[in-house]
Amino acid sequence: MKNYNNKKVKFIENKFKGFLNGKIMDLGCNGAEIAKILDLNKKKYLGIDIDPEALKEANKKGFKTKKVDLSKERLDFEDNSFEGFLCLDILEHLLNPKIMISEIKRIITPGGKGIIALPNDLNLTNLLKIILLGRSLVTRDTLWSPTGHLHFPSVKESLKLVNSNFEVLEINYLPSLYTVPFLPKRIKFFLARNFPRFFAQTIIFKVKI
Repeated sequence: MKNYNNKKVKFIENKFKGFLNGKIMDLGCNGAEIAKILDLNKKKYLGIDIDPEALKEANKKGFKTKKVDLSKERLDFEDNSFEGFLCLDILEHLLNPKIMISEIKRIITPGGKGIIALPNDLNLTNLLKIILLGRSLVTRDTLWSPTGHLHFPSVKESLKLVNSNFEVLEINYLPSLYTVPFLPKRIKFFLARNFPRFFAQTIIFKVKI
């Protein structure tokens, strides 16, 4: 999973650098790794997370942060306070993702841009693990843990959720590293792009309010 996350970070750097401008809110910021690689303005950035250790890491990089439990707390900001947002692999962890989406739409100015990433946990690799090996959709580290996924949306459900709340500018499908591992990278991306239900592991959206 670590290698996959590194590849996802690299993809985001190549694809989205320069896309976000102005005051940016990073929901589920972790250690602000994405903010750093996207070269976001530290004076206009605010990272939100529940993990105090992650927030300390973000602070060490020079990014401002605020501790918020996004499953229980609303965003304590005025309407139209920010001009862009990051929401990467966070909605599936929340009790009610639709509340968070409504908060995003409230605090981001009209015309503001954002990046949303959602997992496709029901991809072919995971389904085979469930059927053949009896494994869970979550990892051992997150099984019975509050950091685990609370939702396992299909590609169709994720597309419907994002399309019904934002103007979608672009959709990117990232493949699983473990689906037919001997295939070249370009073939994996071809499969993920054309057959996302089975071969995509992550869906990343460029959106506009």
